[in-house]
Amino acid sequence: MPDPAPRPPVVWGRAESRAERDEVYAFRYAHYYSGIDAPGVDHALRRVYLPHDDESILLTGRDTAGKLLITGTGTSAAAQNLPPEWRKLFRLDRLAPLGLDTILIYSRLVSLPERRGGTLFLEFFKYSARYFTERGHACTIHYCAPDLVPLYERLGYRRYAEGYTLSSGLYRIPMILVAADTAYMERVNPAFLQAVRGLAPAGDVTRILAALPELAPRRDRECGASPAPRRGPEAP
Repeated sequence: MPDPAPRPPVVWGRAESRAERDEVYAFRYAHYYSGIDAPGVDHALRRVYLPHDDESILLTGRDTAGKLLITGTGTSAAAQNLPPEWRKLFRLDRLAPLGLDTILIYSRLVSLPERRGGTLFLEFFKYSARYFTERGHACTIHYCAPDLVPLYERLGYRRYAEGYTLSSGLYRIPMILVAADTAYMERVNPAFLQAVRGLAPAGDVTRILAALPELAPRRDRECGASPAPRRGPEAP
């Protein structure tokens, strides 16, 4: 069921200590991955962990009592321990000329089941957007199931490559959000610009769009006034 309103405030932050990071790995397993066989899923230890997690930022949302409600993982596309199949999925060879250290891979978005279908996902998206924009990431890339593409398009993500079948057998679509393309974001998801108000998103939007011509048709098409989604998916 959608979470009722009003809700107590959410405390945004990141997992810093080893105990907090282990809590996130266990949270991923308990609330999404327990029935999935995929790289990093450890059914014996009941956690989801891969080596690149050690180089990643684990963002969190907690209630005022400290209970973990939602988490997402940000990893530099230049990280040394990325899963090999991610390099193929995200076509990192194509993105490399843009500077992989300016591109963030956003993954492992998991929330409590009872908080799905409400506003928590969108609020977490806005928190994440500001956090990573402050730190100079020009683009965020993400992958999702085909049926979730329209939802992520309403957030401002765009397809830039064909889908890819992961070793788990799941077919996923890579998508990109260009923070500096403010004209596009204003049309598609003004909430993003509100979240990053006062910041200057990094990146040369002209250069990025020239490197990814697949983005142009979506950018040039009339986007209408579709609101940003309230309902949030769970993402690998």
